[in-house]
Amino acid sequence: MKSFLKFILSLLPIFLVSTDLLATESQLREVIVSHTDENNILQLYYVKEDGSSRRQITNSIHGCLQPAVSPNGRKIVYLQMSGEGMSIWVSDIDGNNSKVLTKPGRNLIPSWFPDSKHIVWMNFKPGKDPAENSQLHIMNYGDHGFKAAVQRSRAN
Repeated sequence: MKSFLKFILSLLPIFLVSTDLLATESQLREVIVSHTDENNILQLYYVKEDGSSRRQITNSIHGCLQPAVSPNGRKIVYLQMSGEGMSIWVSDIDGNNSKVLTKPGRNLIPSWFPDSKHIVWMNFKPGKDPAENSQLHIMNYGDHGFKAAVQRSRAN
């Protein structure tokens, strides 16, 4: 009887782990992705991890891409394309209150600092290798909008 009880108790952790895995699989997170709309233009969407429940966030004529959610979960920074290049935009997490932060240009990879108040992105010159000729820009984006931009160039 004692060995049978040990056997049953040894199965308990396996059962608990298994039910935890089932709970995790059924509670899918929402992520923000860049995906084409019905006109084949890249837009930002909320999508569940399994690809279901797609909700459009942006409605750009030329497209939006490279979204990054602020660490506090309140804002999104992303690129919006135009005929002149890509500009940096920021909006509330639901896509409302969107504002352009930069002129169109060769802007790439916007991201947030951990404080959710500073945005960083890369800019490169035309006709050059971005890995060899790029600038890192940092913008202070506090509760009252952006205040200043600082750029750092790679030393040649």
